[in-house]
Amino acid sequence: MPFTPQVAAIHDLSAFGRCSTTVVLPVLSAMGVQCCPLLTAYLSAQTAFPASEKSTFVDMSGQMEGVADHWRELGVTFDAIYSGFLASEAQIDIISHFYERFRRPNTDDLLSNSALHSLEHIVATILRNSPEKDAVVYFGPMGCQTGFYVLFDEAKLPLSGIVELLKRAFNEAAAWDREMPGQSPYECGNYRNLDVAVCRKECAYYAQVIQDWTVDKLEYEFRL
Repeated sequence: MPFTPQVAAIHDLSAFGRCSTTVVLPVLSAMGVQCCPLLTAYLSAQTAFPASEKSTFVDMSGQMEGVADHWRELGVTFDAIYSGFLASEAQIDIISHFYERFRRPNTDDLLSNSALHSLEHIVATILRNSPEKDAVVYFGPMGCQTGFYVLFDEAKLPLSGIVELLKRAFNEAAAWDREMPGQSPYECGNYRNLDVAVCRKECAYYAQVIQDWTVDKLEYEFRL
C-alpha cells in the first residue's frame, strides 16, 4: 500500500466562502495527502462577508483538546502540522500544546551542537549545586544528540523528586545571568561553542514543555 502523508490542518470551517478548511481539504487530497482538520471555529460565512445578527460563529476551543486526546489514543501521527485562523487568544496555548504532543523526531528544528553543549554545562552545574545534589549522578547529552540522560540515585530521591528538580533546573537555566561555567581551554576542549544566550533560549522553551510533567507522563509510545 503506497505511503500517504498525513497533515494536521488547524483551521476554521466557513460554511460559505472559499477559504480555510473548505479549500484546504480538496487541495491536499488532490496532492495525495490525508488532511486531518482540527477545527478552531465554525462560521456561517467567512469573515470577508459583513456580520449580522443572523451570522453564526462557534468557538471550538472546548473541543480541540478532546480531539487531540482521541488522536493520541488512536496512535495518529502527522508528517506536517500547520495552523490558520484562530478563534481566540486562548487557542495559542492549545495549539502550542498540540505541537508539543505531536512533534516527531527528525521533522522539526533540532538542537544545534552549541545548544546541546551549552545546555549541558549550565543545567549540569545547577543540578550539581542543588539541595538534591547527592542524588544526581550524571546529566549529559545522548550520543545521537536528540536529548539528554539524567542518572540519579532513587534511594536518595524518588522519581517524582527528579521530575520536580528538572523543572526547577530548566527554569533557572532559562534565567541564567552569570558567566558560562567551564568556558576555558583548561576546563573544556570545545569551549568556543558555548553560548549562554543560546542555552537560555532553549531552556525557556523546554521549561514550558515539561512544566506539567508528572511521573505518569514519563511513559512514551514511539511510532514512525
